[in-house]
Amino acid sequence: LGEMGDSSLALTLAEGLRDDDFVVRWATADVLARLGEDGIPATLTMLSRYPLTEQFRRAAYHALHGVNSTQAQKQLKPLLDSMHGPAASVEAVAIAQKLLLEWTKGNQ
Repeated sequence: LGEMGDSSLALTLAEGLRDDDFVVRWATADVLARLGEDGIPATLTMLSRYPLTEQFRRAAYHALHGVNSTQAQKQLKPLLDSMHGPAASVEAVAIAQKLLLEWTKGNQ
């Protein structure tokens, strides 16, 4: 993805989380997870912008849950938990927006 800090490339990649093709969604989620903390803002942005379909929810969860950082997992836990709840389509969006704001403030 070029420069690891290039958020526009990660955001373009994250669009694949909403693809109709399962293979594309899962490959996208794997790459975002491997990007670690650099892939989190792009995934949070997608969760903030688009309706949470079942396929999108699963792919985004996979991308975030796969980040290999104890600190990031601690921060993401409320979101990951909400993505399995009965009100995921509402709660996850609100939590993703809050986390995105915190994440971008923390990395400025």
